[in-house]
Amino acid sequence: MELCARLKHERERLQLTQMLLAKASGIRQEHWSRMETGNLPVNLKALTAIAELGGDVHYILTDQRRLPSIGDLRPDERGLLKLLHAVQELGGLDALGQGEACRISTRPSTVNRNV
Repeated sequence: MELCARLKHERERLQLTQMLLAKASGIRQEHWSRMETGNLPVNLKALTAIAELGGDVHYILTDQRRLPSIGDLRPDERGLLKLLHAVQELGGLDALGQGEACRISTRPSTVNRNV
């Protein structure tokens, strides 16, 4: 796949229109169209704009998806990841006495209805 096609593919993956990218980047919609069809070189301003909107510039340039790093995560996602690591260091959910609570029982409930 050519660079121009990967630019378009990444825009579509982000569910962005050329018009939305034009407004966000200051690059005219016509220029986005011409870059995506190979009629205009993809420039640094375009790559920067798509990166700021969550695009994978490494993929656009190399045709290889990169693995996300912790820096790519939102603060709340980083917090959850740190919490997961802390739980694992303590021995997992079973060590916290929560292992059974996480399993679904297949036994019928024995509720006393004569109260």
